[in-house]
Amino acid sequence: MSIPPKLTPKEQIVHRELIEGLAGKDIANRLGISNNTVKTHIKNIYKKYEVHSRIQLILKSIEEKNNT
Repeated sequence: MSIPPKLTPKEQIVHRELIEGLAGKDIANRLGISNNTVKTHIKNIYKKYEVHSRIQLILKSIEEKNNT
């Protein structure tokens, strides 16, 4: 069983929005931050989860949830 990565509070919010299927620009609008900031959060989330795509992130998040 793997330990979930430590995300910052803002990364946790972006992560949740990604899992719900929101596009980056929609996340930016919802959070009142720039699209570039969202892209940076997504890049950091991918790095921490060791994934390269949204689908990999979703699958790993589901696996993590099932293991808790």
